Amino acid sequence: MMKYLVDNCCYIQANKGLFLGIFITSVTLVAVACYFVFDSGDSTTILLYFGTDLLLLSMLCVVVVAVFVKFQRLRFTLRTESLIVDQSLLIIAVFGVFVLECFHLVSALHSINAGGFISAMATAAAVLSFAQV
Repeated sequence: MMKYLVDNCCYIQANKGLFLGIFITSVTLVAVACYFVFDSGDSTTILLYFGTDLLLLSMLCVVVVAVFVKFQRLRFTLRTESLIVDQSLLIIAVFGVFVLECFHLVSALHSINAGGFISAMATAAAVLSFAQV
């Protein structure tokens, strides 16, 4: 099995990522709660939902790029054991998320013909979530 060993370079900074993850989860839960609390059928609820969705997605895109850059500096040591099953399951899961985001993007692009600010926000949210995959 292939296992990766990471040097003990930045375990102290792991608390930042933990608390940032808890913060993002809290903001997401508040956004979902606000959507259901303010659901009155008008466009204000949908604007609130897509506004918080775009804010979270743009923040997460910045975090994904920062983590990708940081991971490039880490040194990995490859062990001889193989993780073929784990790698196969990860590839299948990423492919499933990719297909889901493709359908989300197609539906958002189809609704942009209706025009309006909400459909543009839906398309921007779909593009940002597709970019994260």
